Amino acid sequence: MRCAVGTIVLMGLLATACGSANVAQRPPPDLPVPASEPRERVAARVDMVPSRDCEEAFDLALYANRAIELIAWDSRVGTCIDRHVSIQFLPRKISRSQVVDAVNQRATRVTVYREGAFNHDAKR
Repeated sequence: MRCAVGTIVLMGLLATACGSANVAQRPPPDLPVPASEPRERVAARVDMVPSRDCEEAFDLALYANRAIELIAWDSRVGTCIDRHVSIQFLPRKISRSQVVDAVNQRATRVTVYREGAFNHDAKR
């Protein structure tokens, strides 16, 4: 009986130790980015693989990088072709070319606009 109790206690201690190690490996929670932190935008016209959730899949893939702060789409919800997107990012953490590379990985065709040439709220 003592052996069984000792084994249970030991297993509990090991489980706690292993659980603590996993907690230490988690990334820190999201914190607000100060207003003084520089921000830049990449604006593009994209075609994505047609699917019911193409916009959401694109967003989730890019937001996996915490340096991507905001993704804004044109008003053409429900289509995956000829969409206009504006991506705000933190240039101290990711470069413009890395953002463009991420867009190219998620879209089948990409046209990147020169800076300031695209307003996602503009009427077509």
